[in-house]
Amino acid sequence: MKQQHSDTELYDVERKTIQRTTVDTKRLLFTRFEDLSNELIYEIFELLDGYDLFEIFSNLNSRFQNLLTHPTLRINMNLSSMSESTFHRCRAFGILPNKHRIKSLHLSSPFAVDLIFSPPRCIPKFSQLKTLILDDINSRYLDQLLHFLTLLPYLSSLILSLADRFRNKMILYPRIFLIPMLKYCKLSYQAGSGRMLLPITTNQCKIAALLSYTPRLRHLSCRKLAYDAYQTMEMPIVPNNLTKASFEFFGLFNFDQFEPLIRKNFRQLHCLRISISKNDRSYLDAKQWERLILTSMAYLRIFDIQYKGWVYMESSGKTQFYDLIDQFNSTFWFDRQWFFAHQSYEKEHAISVLFYSIQPYRRQSYTLYSHPEEKICPHRQQTTFDTVRHLYIDEEQSIANCLFQFPKCTNLTLLKSFCKNCDSTITSLHRIIPLMQLTNLTIRCLNLFFDTIIEVLHSTPNIQILEVDSEYPLELNPISIEQTEKLRLISNENKIQSLTISRGCTSKVAEVFINLCRRVQRIDMNISTNEFESTVRVLLMKHNINSHHLRLLILRYLSVTSFKKIEHMVHAEKLLDNSSIKFVYNRLYLWW
Repeated sequence: MKQQHSDTELYDVERKTIQRTTVDTKRLLFTRFEDLSNELIYEIFELLDGYDLFEIFSNLNSRFQNLLTHPTLRINMNLSSMSESTFHRCRAFGILPNKHRIKSLHLSSPFAVDLIFSPPRCIPKFSQLKTLILDDINSRYLDQLLHFLTLLPYLSSLILSLADRFRNKMILYPRIFLIPMLKYCKLSYQAGSGRMLLPITTNQCKIAALLSYTPRLRHLSCRKLAYDAYQTMEMPIVPNNLTKASFEFFGLFNFDQFEPLIRKNFRQLHCLRISISKNDRSYLDAKQWERLILTSMAYLRIFDIQYKGWVYMESSGKTQFYDLIDQFNSTFWFDRQWFFAHQSYEKEHAISVLFYSIQPYRRQSYTLYSHPEEKICPHRQQTTFDTVRHLYIDEEQSIANCLFQFPKCTNLTLLKSFCKNCDSTITSLHRIIPLMQLTNLTIRCLNLFFDTIIEVLHSTPNIQILEVDSEYPLELNPISIEQTEKLRLISNENKIQSLTISRGCTSKVAEVFINLCRRVQRIDMNISTNEFESTVRVLLMKHNINSHHLRLLILRYLSVTSFKKIEHMVHAEKLLDNSSIKFVYNRLYLWW
């Protein structure tokens, strides 16, 4: 019996040892967050937005509070999609006490800019700020804002989007160039009927003046370059580091004006990108390009061209046109690995042409066109474009004919026209791009059906930003039982947070979209004057659970009278408990 007892005890000891070893092994596999080193926690902090950082860690133990308040911690603040109450709370405990530690700051409404940078003399207190993004700001604040931004010693990236028109932009550039560490700047403002993006290296006819401020400029980008710019374009001092240039011409700049521009000012280029939208066949003359490159661009390694326009020919136009294009199939171009393709169709004595480089050079956007006749250089090898993030599709037909794939695409823009029943189109589209990874969708069509939107959104459940633009009023046709089920799934599962309806919107359309996009936080729409009030009522009804997440409403092209009516209605009918309303240029901003 003694021997048996000893064996039993030995078994118990071994069993407990095994259990303890198993528990210890499990402990090694799992680490508690508070056991991480300070260095590793700071790396995690770098990945979080400042508001989330304070919400999560400020009320924990003293260790995390000390980490949050350490003077070396740099904070990223993105306040672009907050309710008014949340913003005020973040401003109070996240921004105002930590101005000196904020590294990047993104504000996205006229209200936010007023609240953070008022008065402007507080701006120098953001002493560690490196990146500043301000959307929808009022231009009347711009002069003072830029004056104080010049006092920030580390500001290297500045993006400004103005909510109104601003004409005297040349006053701004001297201030912008005085920001001591600035490396990148983009100014977006209302110009004419649309919005125009102007990098600081661009201005329609004052390029030489701008370049005089930037002696270390490496990359010059000129959009909508006009002949006036050429006339004053010869620069007394050309930046030695200027090796990259991009030009866009829209009908006013001929090749015989472009050639002396290059000869006099851009002989050191390594990279030339040029986009031409005009009817000028001289840009398709390969021999002219060869002479210019050999004599004036000896260092050129990247030649990226896109020409879109009509070429007018004589009776033998088609043969004449192909002879012109075939000049690009020569050893001069092959030796440099510069290959091209073109799409064209003939109409009477003119040929519509899209001629473009097929070496993408890490191009981030690509356009599929629908011309029925396509000629591709025989040396073309690439069918997969890994660098493209934004795909534009000119017409539905171009999808079925596409031989390429865009595996990293996240932004999709559909143009011109798409049919109501587009099941086959969606199938073909999925072959070109992975629809599940799309986050931004823009649909700009002449005549858009709601059925089409349903079909596209059903296959793209991760869309966060949706823009709809229909030249004619959006058609809300009766939907089938199958589409009703799809609509239910889309409403429950889509992730759309920002919705823009540029044209074609009615009060009924707004109601349909708010029921469809139940997580939307921001709506920007252009709606007819006689439907402003009814639309606002629909969107702000307190019992409307579908608009529960909505925080910012922007209505475009309002008169002052319409603004005052809506302002009175919101307060008189108590549509919102707490809100701010502002009128900038011709837009109403309502924030709550």
